[in-house]
Amino acid sequence: SAVLGPLAGGLFTQFVTWRWIFFVNFPLGIAAVAVIAAYFHEHVQHRSVRTDYPGAALLVVGIGAIVLTLLKAGSGWKWSDPRTIAFGIGGLVVMGIFFLRERSAPNPIFPLWILGSRQLSGATVTSLVAGLLALGVSAYVPTFAQTVFGATPILAGGLLGVMSISWPLAASLSGKLYLRIGFRDTALVGTFLV
Repeated sequence: SAVLGPLAGGLFTQFVTWRWIFFVNFPLGIAAVAVIAAYFHEHVQHRSVRTDYPGAALLVVGIGAIVLTLLKAGSGWKWSDPRTIAFGIGGLVVMGIFFLRERSAPNPIFPLWILGSRQLSGATVTSLVAGLLALGVSAYVPTFAQTVFGATPILAGGLLGVMSISWPLAASLSGKLYLRIGFRDTALVGTFLV
């Protein structure tokens, strides 16, 4: 799917319309839900846990305001627009309240002890960089190929297909490297390359 999906998207975009992706994804999604419902059986142990709904609400509002600010500022609103300033500062204030809330919540949405763990913090930053890289490249490469080189949507989708093949190959090679030089050095080499 990672290889054929971008090619199919390019085909639809070039010969029909990009809106056809919904006609493909919707039936596939229904089929996936039906297969999961029929064959996936989970054994869940029920226990009483108090969910931190106020913390979840603060997180949604804070992140939502910050994301809205970043999406609209510079394109829909000017950076000096009162809405940009209000949503940006408001989002940061709500996130501050969220972190204060999480310090005292009995079952926090985001336990703050995670920030004190060097291993988890390092893994989180590395995952963030790798995720930004993957999403950035996935969004940038087809646009670059079409606007700079005049590539067709099918060719742009093919470029993403090649990239999709390279991820598992790189993962396989990094597994072999890990066995030779160890986890820490492998992580350092990967971080340096990223």
